[in-house]
Amino acid sequence: MAGPAEFKSEPAGSQADSYLLEWTVVSYTPVTAFKVEIREVGTTAWRQSSAKPIEDGPYHFAGKEFLKDLTYATRYEARVQARNDEGWSKAREHFYFATEGAEPAVKGVTGGSSGLLSSSALILVLLLHIFQ
Repeated sequence: MAGPAEFKSEPAGSQADSYLLEWTVVSYTPVTAFKVEIREVGTTAWRQSSAKPIEDGPYHFAGKEFLKDLTYATRYEARVQARNDEGWSKAREHFYFATEGAEPAVKGVTGGSSGLLSSSALILVLLLHIFQ
C-alpha cells in the first residue's frame, strides 16, 4: 500500500474562493491515481475529485489539485488516497485549511479557536485567583 499523504500546502489560504492543495506520498510501486476529497469543517458531505500523480524521486509521488468554487472565510478539511498495484491507500490524515478571511481549524477541533481561547482564559482566571 502507498503511505499516507503528507500535505505541503500552507493551511491559511490567500484566495477568497480557491486553494492549491499539494501533497506527496511514498509508494514502492508506481502510484496511478489520487482521489481528493474536501468538505467544509462541520459538514458530512465530501466533494470528490481526482488528480494525476507526478513522480517526485525514488518511491515518492506528488499530487496537486486547484480547488475552485470555495466559500470566502471558510474552514475546510481534505483527505487524499493513492492508488497503486495494491489498491487504494487509506485516507488516514485529514488536512485542515481555510480560504482567505478565516483561520484554519486546529486538527481535532471543529469549533474553531474560540473554545480554546475561552478555556485558556478560564484557566488563567482560576490560577490568578488561587495565587492571590
